Amino acid sequence: MKKFALIIAGLLLAIPARAGVTDLTGKWDLRIANANPPNGQGFPTEFTFDVTFQGPGTNSSIYSNASLEDHAFTNSICVASGGGNSVELDSGAANAVQVIVQVDGGESYTMSGTLSADKTTITGTAAYVSNGLGCGSADVGQPFTATRYQPATGPYTGSFTPDAGGSAFSATITLTEDSSFNLTGTVTSSDNSCFANLTVDSTAGPSVASGNILYFNGTDLNGNVIGFIANSGGSDDNPGDVTMTNLYVTAGAFSGSCNGQTYTDAPFQRTVLKGKKRHHMKELQLPKPAPAPKHKH
Repeated sequence: MKKFALIIAGLLLAIPARAGVTDLTGKWDLRIANANPPNGQGFPTEFTFDVTFQGPGTNSSIYSNASLEDHAFTNSICVASGGGNSVELDSGAANAVQVIVQVDGGESYTMSGTLSADKTTITGTAAYVSNGLGCGSADVGQPFTATRYQPATGPYTGSFTPDAGGSAFSATITLTEDSSFNLTGTVTSSDNSCFANLTVDSTAGPSVASGNILYFNGTDLNGNVIGFIANSGGSDDNPGDVTMTNLYVTAGAFSGSCNGQTYTDAPFQRTVLKGKKRHHMKELQLPKPAPAPKHKH
């Protein structure tokens, strides 16, 4: 799985009032398709951001979205971890959208695109505004796609195999993603004591969803602390399943009896709870009438 820097971000969504408010709340993953990404980056540029609030802006002729969760991820070489970067979406007529991502050194990406009819993707072309550094100039003119992902809520079942060798063991990851994209839940396993009864929360570190990435921690009363990173696209971090039904989970033990163990790209699938199947019912049969007695002649 690719390594991402956790960044701090903010977002503005501006929409002309006459066109109505286009709801873009949710988890977004933006990728620039470039076979030759910026120097030293290794992978095409990617940003995630989560949109949380929409309402009237300071200008009466627009609507704005000025709230982006303060957890976002990027692999951009132009962004330092925790750099206070921001994203801006301006949406106008005919579903035209402009995405502006502020990176370090006063530089920014400016990407003009179009929102799809089902409001799930934004596609267009990347540009780069340089302040003399030119860090992301290699991405200029390249196509980009931003994709909206559904919440990662529910029970996921799968199995982990230690990277250092050993037997695979089954586990269930049960998650709830709230409206601010925070994650809570549990990780349980009857086959491994370190994963037997973990609680997912933010006491040991952030437990959040951003774009197609989940980052969460599990702790228990025995001193086990397990960190988890999951996405829907596997080890190559492909765009993956927008429904977040299939996850690839990487885990690492930070303390407890499994301290130092790692588990890479374990496939997990959301369990669909089905209702009880009804027993087959035969149609009621009326009793056949008794044959009429035969008259003797």
